[in-house]
Amino acid sequence: MRRYQLMKKVLEQLGVEDGRVRLEWISSAEGTKFAKVMTEFTEQVRQLGPFKRDQKAAAGGEG
Repeated sequence: MRRYQLMKKVLEQLGVEDGRVRLEWISSAEGTKFAKVMTEFTEQVRQLGPFKRDQKAAAGGEG
């Protein structure tokens, strides 16, 4: 979990919105749950629209 939090911070610094990152614990026996989570996440990302890199991240995160 600690690595996930660190990864989210790094992605945020790169301009990736929080809604584009998600962690779910799903067993291989939970195919229905996997399908549901993926459908929800896909819709969430679709609502965010195309990824747009901001100027700060494009300049190496400086500023």
